[in-house]
Amino acid sequence: MKKHWFILCLILVINVGLNFQTVQADRGPLHTLIPIGSDYGSDTLQLFAQAAVQRDTNGIVDLLVIPITYGTDAYSTTNGERQKNLTLADYRRSQIEAACNAVKLTEQTCRAVLAPVLIRSDAYLQSNLDLFVPDLDGMYILGGDQTIGMKVVANTPFEERMANAFNLGAVVSGNSAGAAVQSRNMINGYVGNNGPENGFQQGSVDLWLYDGPTDDTRGLSFGISNAIF
Repeated sequence: MKKHWFILCLILVINVGLNFQTVQADRGPLHTLIPIGSDYGSDTLQLFAQAAVQRDTNGIVDLLVIPITYGTDAYSTTNGERQKNLTLADYRRSQIEAACNAVKLTEQTCRAVLAPVLIRSDAYLQSNLDLFVPDLDGMYILGGDQTIGMKVVANTPFEERMANAFNLGAVVSGNSAGAAVQSRNMINGYVGNNGPENGFQQGSVDLWLYDGPTDDTRGLSFGISNAIF
């Protein structure tokens, strides 16, 4: 009798599992956000890379590294500052590609490309929009200043391409400011002399509340809506 019940339960579990997989497949692409703390640790970068590796379907793990949070002004920069920021961003790109190489399958190739978007005008350049390949597997937003980052991309064609890639299943990650922009309601800074240590005190945080996709003072349009990073 016990054996018969076990077989019946096993059949039910198998059927439920198959039905669950069918439902999941019908729901479309999986949407994945991976916010990370303030460091470029190999373990956390590999966590992002692993998710992107699992998303790959053509043997090339395509990653786009996005330095929108760099710089001190969202609208202008000097040649010297631009070159300095792009050099640092490319170093981060190499770290992310290395993390991908550490977790990829033998038959896969990792390709991490830097999007040179540092000021708002960069977010309209066709050359930068063309970096969003149809089978993009992941986007990594570098740390820096989230306020600068959103002033650079909010309501631009570049943000639209980011949203489209995310909706198609590209994994989105980033650390520090690159994590902060992943929530629609975004911390813009702190009021007065307050800092992170005062973050749970009422009135200490300058919060950009999401007021629709055309709002300029918010996190990414496709960011999470029920949490603040």
